[in-house]
Amino acid sequence: MLTERDLLTDIVLYAPESSVWNISSDSWERIPQIFSSFISNNKIYGWDVIINNDNRSQLIAIIVRENLPQKIVHQNVKFNDKLIFESYDQMTGSYISAFFPGFDKLILKYQSSDFDVLELESE
Repeated sequence: MLTERDLLTDIVLYAPESSVWNISSDSWERIPQIFSSFISNNKIYGWDVIINNDNRSQLIAIIVRENLPQKIVHQNVKFNDKLIFESYDQMTGSYISAFFPGFDKLILKYQSSDFDVLELESE
């Protein structure tokens, strides 16, 4: 059975180089510590993590080790200032843009999961 953790690891795995993963400040208080090598404060929306090929595997290891989907309240991923993924309430609702690499594959993969993975409406 696929889980929210599987989805989040896929998002980090397929996100374009230099995507910005934003995690809301009302998420788990240890987010800044576990991502200390990768994180920058976003004064309005919590914390930003730049996803790149150098840190992708480390980020995925942290997601798995810390079971992050249950600890992140809201999150999104942007690439070139365009929203390509967002989720709410510990990933009970997740939305992927058609511009996200592997969009079709991900929608198909998670269509039978116990949580919603839907197409993100275009801005």
